[in-house]
Amino acid sequence: MDSLNLLLEPLQYSFMQRSLIVAIAVGAIGAIVGSYLIVQRLALLGDAISHSVLPGLAIAFWLGGNIFIGAFAACVVATTCITLIHLYSPIKEDTAMGIVFSAFFALGITLITVIQKITKSTSITSYSATSSASPPAMCAIRCSSPSW
Repeated sequence: MDSLNLLLEPLQYSFMQRSLIVAIAVGAIGAIVGSYLIVQRLALLGDAISHSVLPGLAIAFWLGGNIFIGAFAACVVATTCITLIHLYSPIKEDTAMGIVFSAFFALGITLITVIQKITKSTSITSYSATSSASPPAMCAIRCSSPSW
């Protein structure tokens, strides 16, 4: 009886009840969507889209913009590329996903490396130059400065 009370005790709080409801809903929706993707032979789509956001994140960070908007834009571009490759070539859809997945991921890694080099070279600049600097330079200076 003690172990049952130990398990049910957190459910006395309203936030725990709400989180349990959300967890059950997410589990049910995830199972339905996942089963549909498997049946449609689109199991790689989640990996392809999730790894294709990297260039969007890097560009949004570099420009000092909202990274969620950058990620969403990269997802739209990746999905469009997958569709165009599939429609206008004899390549299957899963192969198109693999091409876009690896190309976008490589582009994202390259952009991150370039942005880090720009950040290192710009961090030497004095802070008085930030008012006339471009947004990427301001982001590089702002992101490389200690925040304490």
